Amino acid sequence: MPSTDTLSSSATITSITLDRPPVYVLAVDPPLHLPSPSDPAGAPPYTPPPGQPARTGQSNPTFGVTLERDVPEDLPTYAEDCETEPKTLARGLWRWGFAFPLLWFIGMLILWIPLRPTDEEPGPESAQKLEEMIVIIRAAELRYARRCAIAFAAFSILLVVIIVAVVLANTL
Repeated sequence: MPSTDTLSSSATITSITLDRPPVYVLAVDPPLHLPSPSDPAGAPPYTPPPGQPARTGQSNPTFGVTLERDVPEDLPTYAEDCETEPKTLARGLWRWGFAFPLLWFIGMLILWIPLRPTDEEPGPESAQKLEEMIVIIRAAELRYARRCAIAFAAFSILLVVIIVAVVLANTL
């Protein structure tokens, strides 16, 4: 069903039907052509900031910037969660200690247990890699073992305070 709305006495919006989308009239006409690099109104060429060396490569005429052509074809592969800490026993005990605080005590004992490989590696290169892994894992183990010790100490102090408060409340 066509309808006519009057904005003012001189301008009217013609009929709008439900089966056709509305048409928007722009106040400014779009440019007929995109500016070219030879056009003086085009984008200026890229100049590096002071102190930064100019890039080598081929210039892109459309945008006026220099593109790197020295990018290696073989991109590095990324391991999943390569920046995260290793999943260690002490880490699991620290997390589960919030549900079962006695696990913090067990995690605290890791401070005194040395981490050693179970088998000797045959080659010097694989033995060196194993040694590097042990150093990384041991650092994470000690970090979470210290957290377990702090959490167990805080839990023990809190438990002692609650017991003392309950005993004092019952005696008064």
